Amino acid sequence: MADLPFLDTRTVERLLDALAEHDGALLVDAGGRDQPLAGAYRTTALRSALAGLGDPVGLPLRRLLAPLRLARLADPDGVSYDCDTWEDLELARLRDT
Repeated sequence: MADLPFLDTRTVERLLDALAEHDGALLVDAGGRDQPLAGAYRTTALRSALAGLGDPVGLPLRRLLAPLRLARLADPDGVSYDCDTWEDLELARLRDT
């Protein structure tokens, strides 16, 4: 969870609950962008999508997720904040204080 420092148990439980009727569930940030790393997915659905994708090398994750029935959950608390750079990490540290 180092990449998603604000992801919490409550949010993971929301994602897992959404799997009841979906192949996967992911958070959608305040800007309306899917955050697929902050998500939960059924293994069988992912395997099936991967088999239909062919060679996944270099392809975006959204191509793998495209055939899945996804629940998109609002992220009002910004827990899907993704730290990819040192600057992102510094901003996360400032937010956490």
